[in-house]
Amino acid sequence: MKRSPLIRMVRLSEELQSTPYRNATHLASVLEVSTRTIKRDIEMLKAQYDAPIRYDHSKKGYFLSSRWSFSLPNLTEGEVLALMLSTSLMKQFSGTPLGTSLKSLENKIAILFQDKITVAPSDLSLLVSAQTSPIHMKKDIQPIFDCIFQAISKKKTILIRYHSLSTDCLSTRRVDPYHLYHYQGVWYFCGFCHNRKDIRDFALDRIQKCTPTDSAFIMRETFQAEQYLQKAFRMVKGKSVLVTILFDAYQAKWIRERIWHSTQKIKELPNGELLFTIKADPDEIKQWVMGYGMHAEVIEPISLRKKIQHELSEVLKKYQK
Repeated sequence: MKRSPLIRMVRLSEELQSTPYRNATHLASVLEVSTRTIKRDIEMLKAQYDAPIRYDHSKKGYFLSSRWSFSLPNLTEGEVLALMLSTSLMKQFSGTPLGTSLKSLENKIAILFQDKITVAPSDLSLLVSAQTSPIHMKKDIQPIFDCIFQAISKKKTILIRYHSLSTDCLSTRRVDPYHLYHYQGVWYFCGFCHNRKDIRDFALDRIQKCTPTDSAFIMRETFQAEQYLQKAFRMVKGKSVLVTILFDAYQAKWIRERIWHSTQKIKELPNGELLFTIKADPDEIKQWVMGYGMHAEVIEPISLRKKIQHELSEVLKKYQK
């Protein structure tokens, strides 16, 4: 069974403590690795963990010259379970190169700290869970994700063959990729598009081909991923306007208990209603507000109010047929 380097060094330290004067061949057989790996691990333990490992030429084996043990972090059971839970909850990384690594990390944590866990790792999902988006992509985006992830890490420009839904056209874009992010079951990346001369967002499942280049790029100094993503109410980062929405007393109970956006302001009204003000893209707000049906009404701007009026009249026509 292949073990991680950390787990292997823990086992190696245990072997040296329990049975001194074992040579590299014996230790390699016990840990199911090569003698070269054992010698490399011993040097690692000596250099990075101050392990007092010595070699006795008369007895032809390694031993500890003083009392020592491989020290793992002194974590509580709650902290270990929190680590394991954090890896299992990251389901949005499934189908990406990070998905396999996270699952592997979860297994290693369980092995390393098994003496501190009273709850079986397999039972964690029965105790607590976090619901992820029910939306899943039909397309396998792992090769695309890997290409973009590597390009971001190395700061290399990429060429992508992209299908735009707004124009229903395919185009080749030259992009400096800045940041990968996940939203409602879909992976996106943002970057400087040389075609549009601006930072744009691209859905990974609409990229037909991703080709790395040798051209290095310098990220804009003003770009901050967290600030960029916060520009949107949900996803759209277009022109933002100030929108005021009236929520009736029924819906106001749910609106006031959450923070929907960093720009939001709430004004309580005497009858239990509230005025909700936010700065965001009007088309995206339109979709959100209409989801609340008769419990929400856009007050301003008038242009957005008229758009909703027109859309509702068109919907009504369909139901009058």
